[in-house]
Amino acid sequence: MQNGMVEEAFKALNRIMGAEGLLDLWRRTRSYEKPCDARRRLNWEKSKAIYDEDMRRKINFVMRANREDPWLARGPLYTPAEEKRPKIIRRDVRKKIEKKFYVSIY
Repeated sequence: MQNGMVEEAFKALNRIMGAEGLLDLWRRTRSYEKPCDARRRLNWEKSKAIYDEDMRRKINFVMRANREDPWLARGPLYTPAEEKRPKIIRRDVRKKIEKKFYVSIY
């Protein structure tokens, strides 16, 4: 505790205990947990751990900078074609262009 900052020290202690899993253990042991609820909780924790591991692996794969391009159609000289859709022009800008050049854009 520095300079009598009790609240900051308490927040730091809670953060450390939460990271270690002591708060969850304390909350679980405050009351009796039925065996079916315990099995359900353990199965949920296992499935969450598997899901988190898969997502971590996918995120790490996507975040890698030097990886091969998964699309076979794209080679090293591939340049995508320009988009074919018309550009959207604001109404006031469109009217100025039409008035200046005596043409209709749409």
